Amino acid sequence: MSRPYAPMEWNPHRAGSLTPFRFLSRRAVFLLVSLGFASAFCWNYMTFQVVALSWFNVYYTPTPLSAWITAFVIFLIPGLVVPTELARPSSFAVLMQYALVLMPVCFVPMFRQEMPLQHCILLAASFAVAILILLAMNKAPRKVLPVPRLRADVGWTLFAALYLIFNGIVALMGPRWQIVNFLAVYDVVRPQGLAYQDNLYAYAYMNLAWTMNPFLIANAIARRSYWLVVIASLMEVYLYGYGGFKSMVFAPFLVIGSYFLVKRFRQPATKAMLAFLALIIITTAAYVRNPLSPLNFAINSLYEMRTIGMAGQNTAGFDYFAYNYGFTYWAHLKGVNKLVHYNFKQDIGNEVGLLEQGYNTQANTGFLATDGLSALGLAGVILISFVAGGYFWLVDCAASGHDSAFAVAAFSVPAFVLVNGGFFTSLLSAGTLLTVILLQFMPLVTADEHRLPVAERDYLPAVTV
Repeated sequence: MSRPYAPMEWNPHRAGSLTPFRFLSRRAVFLLVSLGFASAFCWNYMTFQVVALSWFNVYYTPTPLSAWITAFVIFLIPGLVVPTELARPSSFAVLMQYALVLMPVCFVPMFRQEMPLQHCILLAASFAVAILILLAMNKAPRKVLPVPRLRADVGWTLFAALYLIFNGIVALMGPRWQIVNFLAVYDVVRPQGLAYQDNLYAYAYMNLAWTMNPFLIANAIARRSYWLVVIASLMEVYLYGYGGFKSMVFAPFLVIGSYFLVKRFRQPATKAMLAFLALIIITTAAYVRNPLSPLNFAINSLYEMRTIGMAGQNTAGFDYFAYNYGFTYWAHLKGVNKLVHYNFKQDIGNEVGLLEQGYNTQANTGFLATDGLSALGLAGVILISFVAGGYFWLVDCAASGHDSAFAVAAFSVPAFVLVNGGFFTSLLSAGTLLTVILLQFMPLVTADEHRLPVAERDYLPAVTV
């Protein structure tokens, strides 16, 4: 009699022999690394961001020690239950929200104090509760959706057709293609791309960059088709020449890194936090040693400010805007604005950017602020976490049967997009909904073929891992 099907079950050598002492020691290590990560970020904020980026309205208001301690405690509470083994795609997504959203939100609004200090503490607490909700829904039992997968020949033919159509739309409807360095992106490439952000080109462009190419890279790595990894990675660089999004150049590294992180290491979440910590320490120390170096300035701006600090910086702006200019009640979303009047002239991100910087720029931040805080304040943060948690659960269900490392890698870029973008907008424009479709319908990628039902085993391509 065949063994019951257990999609994406835990590896026995990871969980079966885990004693209470080892469990507690692993959790203690994760918390210590998280504490170091937050401390290193605060060090960078004081030594680099406040000094070098004062023109960007990065500043520090004297903050009492009690508030500092409270912020650290709020950040570490969800760390008690963050999964250290990334067995599901949603585990990786929640880890990104914990490290790159919750942590800066605990500190940056408190440092800026555009709102009363007590309110900043409540803001951090609401984000921590939202992370706990996402973690609770991450534990919900997955369901194998009653939808048959496509045969390999059918699935990949449809994928190739859609891929060619999207690339054709980008080439025919997009702006002029050109490759420039990172420092010239905002002056040369990005302005020409803004005029194309509301047409079919934008949907094709984002779905290719954030979903189809990462899915292709993850699939190619899992099947050891490294030539395809190179081609799909070069396609990301090609797309960078149209829109000038620096993250597209780094997307292949995120997919490849997340795959091997889950595939090769135990406690990958702890290893990821350790990498975050090491990068902050190294880059901050380099800046402190030579603050006049353009390279040190660029690296710190890209990593500590743009990648990590931006969520806290812009959440502070969204918080101030929402409580001083009014909530949107989700009227910032297309469709809802037909029922609820939208009180502002521009998109909410542009309104916050104009208020914060004094010129027309978009303040990008995650869905907890974009779709929660701006819509209904702190209560909106809690409400949107249930919606996002449901989406993460659906991703997990679609990924059932896939190898965990592949599923996490395929979802790594959409998970990162949700750190910097709204949830509802990203469903179509950034391809997060397409991710679910690909994981559900495309042929399975699995390391244990004997675990699959016979009906799904027939759909496996010739080469699997």
